[in-house]
Amino acid sequence: MSKSKKGTRRGGGARCPYCKTFYRHGSMARACQKTFLCRYHNAPGGLRKEIMDAQLRTSICVWFLMTGLKNSPERRLRARAMSLDACMEPLYRDLRRFFGYSNTAFDVSTGPITRLLFSLWPSRQPIDITHVAAVFSSLVSDLRFRLGPFWAKCPPEIRAPRLWAAIERQMDGIYDYCDPDGTEDYPHVDEVQPLYDRLHAAIWPSRPAPEMRLYLSGERFWVCAQTKAEAREILRTETGLVGLTVKGIALGERLSDGRTAGELLSLSGGKPGIIALAQ
Repeated sequence: MSKSKKGTRRGGGARCPYCKTFYRHGSMARACQKTFLCRYHNAPGGLRKEIMDAQLRTSICVWFLMTGLKNSPERRLRARAMSLDACMEPLYRDLRRFFGYSNTAFDVSTGPITRLLFSLWPSRQPIDITHVAAVFSSLVSDLRFRLGPFWAKCPPEIRAPRLWAAIERQMDGIYDYCDPDGTEDYPHVDEVQPLYDRLHAAIWPSRPAPEMRLYLSGERFWVCAQTKAEAREILRTETGLVGLTVKGIALGERLSDGRTAGELLSLSGGKPGIIALAQ
């Protein structure tokens, strides 16, 4: 094989680290989509980190409840805690093997929700197990629902879907044991939904929607778009024109007809497209 002095292929190139397919350019290897692992790890938009963080953060909620149950005077609740503990260790092994995260990455991912949990339920303050189980079982159920389409494509050796299903059964069993009649007559029942909302937002942080901007293209077209690339694509598809200069306009800038750029942008209704012709 022809090699350069540095021991690499002449002309460069790289292999996808997951399926080992060789590509002429490193960027092509980083964007490989041939196998499930390639599509997952190389997915744009941070999909890998989002799925990893959601599972790690939800696991901390399970750990928080499990720790409280281990000190419970009731034998059946302690037994439930041991059943949860039996699921957590293989779950962490599976997640670490699949995601390859470091201890530092684990701490960064789970630190904020750990602090939130201890602020909501201080360690020295007695907690109502029924109340906590109602919140956390909903979080686990939500995780399984949201990751269901992703797990359906996972290779069979990935154990996380089965382990999370077992964890959900244990969580539901804890709630049913604490509230066997389903009366939902327990302390702080009105706080379940607000607490669920806060923890859900910590596990699945919402991404702010990109703001629309105003662009002037070729001194002829006012275009509403999120980026310059999108503005050029709008011009290409709607007018067939390419190669026109595109520049962003500050929303406070006053135009020749007396309106501000923000006022002109408001005519778009938040939808990308050509707003008007420049005068």
